[in-house]
Amino acid sequence: MFQIINIADLYRLWGKTTTSNLHFHISRLEDEGDLSLLPGKDVFKLKLYVVQLDLGDEPYLLFKSTYQAPSWLGAPEEGRKGWQVIFSEDFARTHPRIAKDILDLPFLQVPRPIPLKIESVALTTCIGIFETMAGHAGENENSTMLAKQMHLLLLSLRRLFNKYSRQQPELQMQVKQADKSLYVRFRNLLEKLNFQAPQEEFRHLAYYAETLEVNTHSLNSAVKRFSGHNALHLIQEKSLAEAKNLLRSTHLSVKEISYKMAFRDPTQFGVFFKKQTGITPAQFRENLRRWS
Repeated sequence: MFQIINIADLYRLWGKTTTSNLHFHISRLEDEGDLSLLPGKDVFKLKLYVVQLDLGDEPYLLFKSTYQAPSWLGAPEEGRKGWQVIFSEDFARTHPRIAKDILDLPFLQVPRPIPLKIESVALTTCIGIFETMAGHAGENENSTMLAKQMHLLLLSLRRLFNKYSRQQPELQMQVKQADKSLYVRFRNLLEKLNFQAPQEEFRHLAYYAETLEVNTHSLNSAVKRFSGHNALHLIQEKSLAEAKNLLRSTHLSVKEISYKMAFRDPTQFGVFFKKQTGITPAQFRENLRRWS
């Protein structure tokens, strides 16, 4: 599967060339010869964010995250008018406020982009934002003005979604279903891992986020919304359960268990265990003997 990580990659996929910024591109949907990203059949990994403003009979604003619908087709559509901005994860990371705005979007994990109808007052504001960004499109990804306008655009998206989710319960349901789907995938991965022959990375949230192809913030948030506990808590809970099982059912020393559990040394294992239980591994084992 193709993986597209910047604007040049995207254009090369369709045999086009561009001199635009590698990490930020803005254009009108009606621009002849430009690339319009529309849902399609060509499957590839699009590691880019897309925000579109469609000025049809019922104008709408749409946000596509890097974790949504990897099937998109580059093809112009006759009569379509509006704006499109495409930016990379590098652009988002360059501007921490933009990265935070994206992570705070309530519909980030919904499988497909949601068109959000936009009313006249908000529409005028959004058009102004796109026009301002177009005027600064030649600037590099560090541009303060581009970051400021993207921030305003993402705030508009969040306000629109919050408004429509109150009016349309099915939107709230989509978010809940997305949370459940990610939670189930996370739990399945957690249960499949053999913590008795583990790697150190099994105890770190980043491993699960990377395997599930989401960011750590989104994984933690979705798991917490669905289960009441964040993902890291459940990872530590699983690791602790395996450690207790080894202390209870084997004659391995605490030192041997610490290495078997892929801790760097017995001290690190002891700190982890005591933080979770309030007692040391040796005290836990002694209590078992006393109570048996």
